[in-house]
Amino acid sequence: MSLLLVLLSLVACTPQTSHTGALTTTLYDAEVRLGTGEIAWQDVDEGGAVYVVYGPQGGYHLLGSVRTRGLNAGNATDLSSVQNPTTAFSVIWNEAEMVMSSPIVQGLDTVTDENAAWTHEMIGRFAILDITTDQKIAGEEVTFSVTVTDSIGQSYSDTRDVIVEPHPSNTPG
Repeated sequence: MSLLLVLLSLVACTPQTSHTGALTTTLYDAEVRLGTGEIAWQDVDEGGAVYVVYGPQGGYHLLGSVRTRGLNAGNATDLSSVQNPTTAFSVIWNEAEMVMSSPIVQGLDTVTDENAAWTHEMIGRFAILDITTDQKIAGEEVTFSVTVTDSIGQSYSDTRDVIVEPHPSNTPG
């Protein structure tokens, strides 16, 4: 009986594989991963640096990206699909929420990196900050997070404490 319990616990902790004819599918427990990057995925490490960017409309933002697996990614080509998840970025600094932008309701794109253990992603979304200068937050530690809520209301989050640095190309005014 104890061998059965050990086998069951191993199965519960690893991705499941389903074989259907020539198609093999890996099923994961639902999970999200916070990242950054403007046009390509970049990892965000605990304690690492993230750029605050001076945007095209005169404000400041962090670039937020997310990768997922094991949850309904919706339809990336149909913004009106009721299956689309809601993605929300948060930046907490000095115990205050700094993000002014609304959550994003949109399907996620398929990850094309064959080496990635993730199935879907959203790259380079603006987490618009409630600041008037990047110097206000430069060198400060913030809590950067993402929450993805699927179409049935289940939420999955990932959070990193990071250091904010002004982007080298910031030239306001």
